[in-house]
Amino acid sequence: MKSPNFVIVVQVIVALLASAAYYFFVARLGSSVWLEATLFSIGSLLGLALLVLDQKVFAARYAEQGVQKKIVMTRSLLFVMALIPLGIFLLTSSGSAMGMGVYFSLFSSILLEMLFLGGDTNSFNATFLSQLKVAVSAEQVQLYRGGLLFFWLYLVLQLFVF
Repeated sequence: MKSPNFVIVVQVIVALLASAAYYFFVARLGSSVWLEATLFSIGSLLGLALLVLDQKVFAARYAEQGVQKKIVMTRSLLFVMALIPLGIFLLTSSGSAMGMGVYFSLFSSILLEMLFLGGDTNSFNATFLSQLKVAVSAEQVQLYRGGLLFFWLYLVLQLFVF
């Protein structure tokens, strides 16, 4: 896996690129261009802050409370699966630019971390599937990542194109 600092830098770059894309493809259509683009950018940075805080601060707190395995809640299977219906809700029923920024940043950053793990199935299992009693195979990891990547592409099309 890449170094944690490298991953954070790439996540910040993706958040900034998403903010620029939001400005050029979405916010320009409305009258409050700068307000919506600014709210989306703030939301993107808040999403990244949530991921970093969970990994650096809250995971240590879970360990202090006696949790046996190192758990980062924002990388858990349940959290990632809960993001899917949340994303559908945000895109179809919410007009919140900040909420979309937080969500897009969270989902994109988690997906990037999954892709950075590459073919290291053991690290993937420990990071993203630690709640499961059995380790999943490399093929199952590829299916999981592929499904999330497909949903991410759907999000990109819904958010920036349609």
